[in-house]
Amino acid sequence: MRRLVGKHVLGSTNLIRWSNRLAPLLGAIKRRPDVVVDLFVPHRRILDFYGWYAREPRFYPLWVIPYRLPRWYPWLSPAMVDKIGDSLLVDCAVYGMPNGDPELDWSQLFEAQTYACDGVKTLISRNHYTRERFFSIYDEDNYAAAKRRLDPHGVFPGLYEKLHRVG
Repeated sequence: MRRLVGKHVLGSTNLIRWSNRLAPLLGAIKRRPDVVVDLFVPHRRILDFYGWYAREPRFYPLWVIPYRLPRWYPWLSPAMVDKIGDSLLVDCAVYGMPNGDPELDWSQLFEAQTYACDGVKTLISRNHYTRERFFSIYDEDNYAAAKRRLDPHGVFPGLYEKLHRVG
């Protein structure tokens, strides 16, 4: 099909442009994607996190994997490393949890609860952070240095803009 109508019609930029134009028309049937997320919670706070999880989402299976960091990731901010305060983390993985309630976005709740328990949500999932919260977790100075070196002409969007999703 792409050969027939060309990359200008089926190119990713054009498809995204059309999906944005059609979004208001499809709003009635729009559904949030299922939750797929890994949440790294410090061992010292896992009972707090699980207490909330057992009361609120109660979606199983909840994959629970202990994970000891050999060293801190350089992209975490020093303040976040201090907040975590534990080299033993517990990866709480939620895969495929339905997220269709229009009044409740589980993706956003997982993000907030993980942060409240001094943890870090991986960026593979939908992200709802404000810019300030994002760069309180991730080291903006390290990122800016890498961005200057790897994308000196600013061809690619910034990390926050790329990962942040509205809605």
